[in-house]
Amino acid sequence: CTPPPFPEARRGRDIFAMSSDVEGRASGGTASILPTERARASFTTLDMTHKLDGGAAKTARRRWIVSMSAGMELGLEKYHMSRAELLDRHVRDFIEIHADFGHRMGVGKFKPTREEVAWMSEHAMNSGPFWDHYVPFLTALEGQGSAAQFAEWGVRAAKLQIIGTYAQTELGHGSNVRGLQTTATFDPSSDEFVLETPTLRAIKWWPGGMAKLATHAIVYAQLRLGTLEHGVHAFVVQLRDDSHTPLPGIELGELGPKMGDAGHDSGCMRLLGVRIPRQNLLDRYQHVTRDGQYVKVKEAAANVPTHYSSMLLTRASWVQLAGGQLAKACTIAVRYSAVRQQGFVASGERQLLDHTVQRRRLLTQVASAYAVKFTARQLLSETAAIEDPGIPIKDKLQLMPSLAADSGTLKALATLMAADGIEDLRRSCGGNGYLLSSGIAALALDDLWHVTAEGDFVVLLLAAARFLVKRSQVSSFPGDAEKCPSAEDWMNGEKTLFLVGCMAAQSLEVAANRVAESRAQGVAEDDALNDAAELLMTAASWRGYHKMFVAFHSETSAAGNPPEVTMVLQRLCALFGCYVVTRMSAGMLATCTLHVGEAMRLLCAQLRDDAVALVDSFDYEDRVLNSTLGVKDGRVYEALYDASRRGFQDFAEPFSGYTSHLQPMLDREYLSHGAARARVSAERSRL
Repeated sequence: CTPPPFPEARRGRDIFAMSSDVEGRASGGTASILPTERARASFTTLDMTHKLDGGAAKTARRRWIVSMSAGMELGLEKYHMSRAELLDRHVRDFIEIHADFGHRMGVGKFKPTREEVAWMSEHAMNSGPFWDHYVPFLTALEGQGSAAQFAEWGVRAAKLQIIGTYAQTELGHGSNVRGLQTTATFDPSSDEFVLETPTLRAIKWWPGGMAKLATHAIVYAQLRLGTLEHGVHAFVVQLRDDSHTPLPGIELGELGPKMGDAGHDSGCMRLLGVRIPRQNLLDRYQHVTRDGQYVKVKEAAANVPTHYSSMLLTRASWVQLAGGQLAKACTIAVRYSAVRQQGFVASGERQLLDHTVQRRRLLTQVASAYAVKFTARQLLSETAAIEDPGIPIKDKLQLMPSLAADSGTLKALATLMAADGIEDLRRSCGGNGYLLSSGIAALALDDLWHVTAEGDFVVLLLAAARFLVKRSQVSSFPGDAEKCPSAEDWMNGEKTLFLVGCMAAQSLEVAANRVAESRAQGVAEDDALNDAAELLMTAASWRGYHKMFVAFHSETSAAGNPPEVTMVLQRLCALFGCYVVTRMSAGMLATCTLHVGEAMRLLCAQLRDDAVALVDSFDYEDRVLNSTLGVKDGRVYEALYDASRRGFQDFAEPFSGYTSHLQPMLDREYLSHGAARARVSAERSRL
């Protein structure tokens, strides 16, 4: 049953055919607003897009990659689909896009960069478990497996001949990898490992794609050789046969509905004496001999956990994805705030974008999105060394601990900033931001799990801080961060960067001193670190924000920037610095932050005319945003009404339950008399 059409539709016309700048029955009257906003910009949008992508060539490359999914959009129908329907569509579309590329990858003719894989995830219109296959599964195979192992499993995975997942987390253990209870015991009589999840808490929990999609998994388990334990290692385990039925000893399940990301199946697995060949231990850094001897590769003799390689690379990808998620939310909220009006001024109603508080909420998140995107590009460049075949293993292992700390810190902060930012942007859209058709509501729910995936933000920050303290990476920073900077000082990115650097150095020094004092009093190391946990978390956060600020600031002064782009980026960078200070102000003297708010107000006023162009520069197509509020042409009200008509179809007319529950309660005689009067009046209006 469909809702009654507008009068224009009764006469055989498209209800939106007359949509224009003139408000009427078929038009919200907003068609010229966003074009007018774009004309106010001080820079060319395409120049800024090139800057965000890293050059014109990369923009062309990204657009080509993203174009592969054109025509596969679900539109607003996505928000009415079941979990099973979303998974089915994800698998169908993903294979259609990637089958040819996967074959070329398998024969060595094509290999996407991590940045390109992140572009695919960022612009996905229906995300799902193939992310787990291409990112953590293939990353672990390539980073921890030998050439022969990659030839067996990696090539097939690239061609989509096998589908993988990444099984590390357990029901009772997440970020504490050393505490995993799954065991892999070597049986020399059969030359096999026997895998067990010996307790309820040992069940593998959360692997994406495991419940329905995967044929194989990389399983992390405690390696046991006789009476000796050698810690957590990675093993390749086949899960299903050629009819997609779980193999003997493998019990698989699905965790059920989640807050968001409905097309992403999340699995659990119990292993009951599952036997795998000895050669299924990923052995780039170590192997087990036929007689059960544990041998480490000579270069890997240092005590460095080899799972660092896949985890740090995956976390670097999370940073880039976080920047993209926040950027999409910014695009929706800024466009809507330009179109939506509330409150009166002399010339009529005021745009939401012209309300000071709203403008600050929006532009601080835009600045954060730019910061995270620039940071991700730098981090991916730094972690590329881990995958460079020309760099010796011993050199890679020396890099891993510091890169793991940095990638963990930045993953924690970037995903937290994205989750917090998207939710605040959703709220800034008012009641319409609660609709799934807004695009931003679904985005907020789908993004939430990223904060805890591959390590909760608190755990990652504490791990990074402990690493810094243990390695004595406490540096003094010249100057005094507790003086009282003026608003003009805070608006200067150079000075704000210096102040944030001071706070990063001082907070780490305070945390390190607390740990040292406890240790001097005879407190055990773990207890000393736990007692100083809040200080350590603050120190790691300051250090991570400082790294983001450094990455952003370096882009503002990079050679080749058009002057107009440089000017806008300098303002945006300073705004990001001020925003960081407000997020972290609990650890600063009140006099130090006295003028930050005024600086932010002034910077936001300077950026006002560039707001729409700044989010246009992210270059998201309407089909990717899938949003009624963020449509590029600004015809928000037409889009909202159209979505409501589709929503009406989800219910029967009258609704199910009317006859059995509601009808007996109603005064039907009274309603009948009222309806009769209404029909007479309607007939007079028609005549």
